[in-house]
Amino acid sequence: MAGSTAEQWLSVSEAGRALGLSRTSLLAAEEAGLLASVRTPGGHRRYPADLVQQLLVQTGRSSPDTA
Repeated sequence: MAGSTAEQWLSVSEAGRALGLSRTSLLAAEEAGLLASVRTPGGHRRYPADLVQQLLVQTGRSSPDTA
């Protein structure tokens, strides 16, 4: 996450809420390669907000102009 001052990061709960997924389903989607995360120094997952938005667009749950 270093050097990513302009990039927005979402926690597990924020990404799950945006995607309409439970924590378990979100982690399963990550394991399946549908979404990537990075780990904070404390070991917490963070998801790039732009990738979450892309997944919403790909699944037809959001339009590209709402990003």
